Amino acid sequence: MNPIQKQALRAAGMIRRRLAERREEPTPIQLPEDHWSEMQRFIRQIQQAQRHRWHRAARRLTDDLLYQIDYCRSRLSDLLALLRQKSESPALPALKDLYQEILALQEEYDEFDVDPKTGEIRVTTEPIVLQDLRLGQFAIRLHWKSSGGTSPYNIVALEPHPAASDSSVTHPHVQSERLCEGDGRAAIRTALDQGRLGDFFQIVTQILSTYAEGSAYVELDQWYGESCSDCGGLVDEDERYYCNRCENLLCGECSTSCEHCGDGYCSGCISSCQTCQEPHCSACLEACAKCCRATCPHCLQDGLCERCYEQQQQDDRKDAPADPGGQSPAQRDAEAEFPAIDQGTRTAATAPKSLVAV
Repeated sequence: MNPIQKQALRAAGMIRRRLAERREEPTPIQLPEDHWSEMQRFIRQIQQAQRHRWHRAARRLTDDLLYQIDYCRSRLSDLLALLRQKSESPALPALKDLYQEILALQEEYDEFDVDPKTGEIRVTTEPIVLQDLRLGQFAIRLHWKSSGGTSPYNIVALEPHPAASDSSVTHPHVQSERLCEGDGRAAIRTALDQGRLGDFFQIVTQILSTYAEGSAYVELDQWYGESCSDCGGLVDEDERYYCNRCENLLCGECSTSCEHCGDGYCSGCISSCQTCQEPHCSACLEACAKCCRATCPHCLQDGLCERCYEQQQQDDRKDAPADPGGQSPAQRDAEAEFPAIDQGTRTAATAPKSLVAV
């Protein structure tokens, strides 16, 4: 018996004992409360996006909500099936059958390892390519000592090519080394419960080799996209903008140009002139010397906003001394606005009545 066969036999014995222990354990009944809370959070975010008319973000959040609803439904279906099948527990697999299952993995996978000390069986998939996106090889690591737990195995990317928006997503259906099992969840649990190790690894490999559009952590057509810092929508590489101040990534709809300098900014770094209400960056706005209102260069005159400038002009005219002819600035302004038709009319209007009668 070679070393691999010895390790396989030892592992088979440990797995059989673990399966026997599980028969005596109480049935785990766990409701998807965490996903229920996540759905409530998405609903609040959708309502907020709709109030601000962030239509793109609302659509994305709605897709996330639908995914969570579908996942909760799947979890509840699995729990229902588990409770129904608990009374029909299959017989424990024979030690010989488990031993043959483990040795068969060596023939099916080029890279295979069994470690009784750590309680782990590892296989490596072929390079995964989904719609021309090369994701590389993945290691499927089954921890048989945790068999029956919520996550008795993990998926490790050996040549990580994660999504641009989330480095923890190394496959459309893998996040933080955990596989979104989808419709394969019940089949995976049944295979593990019955000690059908070959079926377990085959099901997981098949899921990794398949792309289910609409149920991925990150869709393939958005793999290279990053999240807009304002609306949260994914932005492709050729459609990205960056805030000129904080350098946050923005989509074209959320990037706002300063009316004076023309640079683009995010919503947190752009302001409005308090006179014309046009968007301006903080570098292009100045405080009015009198009222301190933020004012753009177009609306600023002699360091004053339009309102303060007009008030200053009125005050200057009132305080200015009369000219040698006895006219105040206000009178001069009135005369400039309503000039006399001719000199004779002006003389007649100002001459004594007695002289006019003559």
